Amino acid sequence: MHCDFDTLPPRVLTRVFEYLFWTGLCGDHRAEQMVLPIGQFAMLACLSVSHAWRKRAAGLFYRTAVVAVGASDTVMTASGEHRVRTNVRLVLESGYAPKTTRLAVFSIGSMMPEDLDECLVASEFAGFEWPSIDTLYFYHPLGPENQGPASLDQDEPIDSVNRHLIASMPNLERIYTLSGTCDSFGLFALDDLINERMPHLNSLTAVAQGPLKLGFHG
Repeated sequence: MHCDFDTLPPRVLTRVFEYLFWTGLCGDHRAEQMVLPIGQFAMLACLSVSHAWRKRAAGLFYRTAVVAVGASDTVMTASGEHRVRTNVRLVLESGYAPKTTRLAVFSIGSMMPEDLDECLVASEFAGFEWPSIDTLYFYHPLGPENQGPASLDQDEPIDSVNRHLIASMPNLERIYTLSGTCDSFGLFALDDLINERMPHLNSLTAVAQGPLKLGFHG
């Protein structure tokens, strides 16, 4: 049966899916509406509408691996329960992982580097080599919890985060750290990754605006 939605221009479809990817359905996860990519699961229904919709939605959903640390979702592992929203397992199960080109790692609220480390493992991103990921989007905001004395003990978790990222993304070429409207760790937490990949980096940028402005296309 012909669907009128199939006649929408590809550019319009792409923008609709980008909006869903970042914000989800209206009213969902209101406490987390921080221009972070928390809506990726809202796109799953779009994959079943038609071939045209699946082609456009799948290109965004499967090409961007997301690890949103501190979300309301939980993932259970042998080491316990972790607060993380991620599409990594679905990407791996789909067989699309070798074509995934972007990783978005974000903290929602004031999470510690050790939370990033644990969630990279819990999401199953760490431990798999992603040969086509060439772009990393990173946002880790500063807050009272990670500015106190406890933050001085975070060197080991930061080292571990860098080891995971170095091993998982051998062809990384671009790094964007996002500052939004508040201070963040910026590039500091990625020093080892940057030093390791420096000969191959084409872009290293601190973006002083919300990630929605970056524009994730196809």
